Amino acid sequence: FRHGQAALSTLLAAAMPAWQRLAADIGPSLVVQSDGHFVVWENPASARTGMQHWLTANMGDAQAQPASAQELALLRRQFNNRPVAALRFKNTGQLQDVVQARAAMVRSMCERGGAWVQGEAVTVALQDGRASVVLQGGQSLTADVVVIAAGVGSAALLRATHGAVPLIAERGYHIEAPVSAQQWDEATVPVAFEDRSVIVTRFASALRMTSFTEFSRVGSPANPRLWQRLEQHAQALGLPSANGGTRWMGARPTLPDYLPAIGRSSKAGNLLYAFGHQHLGVTLSAITGELVAGLALGEAGAVSLAPFDLGRFG
Repeated sequence: FRHGQAALSTLLAAAMPAWQRLAADIGPSLVVQSDGHFVVWENPASARTGMQHWLTANMGDAQAQPASAQELALLRRQFNNRPVAALRFKNTGQLQDVVQARAAMVRSMCERGGAWVQGEAVTVALQDGRASVVLQGGQSLTADVVVIAAGVGSAALLRATHGAVPLIAERGYHIEAPVSAQQWDEATVPVAFEDRSVIVTRFASALRMTSFTEFSRVGSPANPRLWQRLEQHAQALGLPSANGGTRWMGARPTLPDYLPAIGRSSKAGNLLYAFGHQHLGVTLSAITGELVAGLALGEAGAVSLAPFDLGRFG
């Protein structure tokens, strides 16, 4: 546990600066907000225990302090008068709009000479120590560098070359509803309700509630009861996502030690990989991109990749 904590801490310490560099490089279409977040409680007893935990926890660069009276009043207005106590965290943040950020990165890549080719990859093939990607239908794509960053699908792509990769689908659920500035205070940062184990995040034009850790298979059907539970929480908190929102379920790619796999394959010199970021995919994506770029260029990165080598699973 201590080994994993130390390894993950090196990535987390570099996460926000990497996102800020990426946002500065791409421009105003990619907005990173570093306004922190709240953790709130609806029960005085759990609030005392929870606040003591967070105020003494090792949080790296993040900091926490009791919410001010004004902040708590805002939270009570926005969440049906439910919160009785809250902590305000600093040095944390979010993307203003995840979909827009992705589109901005693709557009920036294409403007700089890149090409976007969409297809379904089915496996990685090796020939003369070089990797290529085989698409459904049999087409083979070759390149100086091949990067496997397919989330929970990465294990299937690497099976032919690396055998069984112990990657599972740790699934999460969310509900989301459109929201305007008139309906919701734009200054509100993400709010985690510890008593309910849910997180509410306001994006540019939508409000999202997410929760659950479901260990499952990639192709298993979603459990509608989990969405119903989220909708009950949203209704209790007076959120617009309680009715008429969209439902989503996705698979977090998780390895047994909760560390990602980032490195160069021992099977092919041009094959790199970056997957298995569990709940921290968006958080660590920018720094992971920098580290993979360094690998591709033969440059030393700011973070040691030794703990994340896929060879640790034998």
